[in-house]
Amino acid sequence: MTISDRARVRDIPERERSIAEQYRIAADEWAEADAAYYALDNMRTALIADLVLKQVESGTPVSRAEHIARASQEHRDHVSKTADLKRRANKARGRMESLKMQFSVWNSQDANNRQQYRMMRQST
Repeated sequence: MTISDRARVRDIPERERSIAEQYRIAADEWAEADAAYYALDNMRTALIADLVLKQVESGTPVSRAEHIARASQEHRDHVSKTADLKRRANKARGRMESLKMQFSVWNSQDANNRQQYRMMRQST
């Protein structure tokens, strides 16, 4: 499926998309959200190092500079943004898992219907 085909699929109302297509879209959304979370989360160490370095350069001892860095508003904002991205990724994964369960239920019901049909044909 090409990128332009995928763009057209997104124009189709969700209720009219196949479960497989809904799952693919949800998986893409989860992958993007998860990557954004990990990118920001991995920047935490670099942010703390930068904040500590600024304090040390101004004459603050390293141990005190680390406490100041972790208590800074910049660090708190970073942690908050990281938590928001993780929440978004978790919701996207939950949607993906929900679609997987919906397919499993549909598949089981379909198998049950086929079996009932066979039993009805055999009894006549």
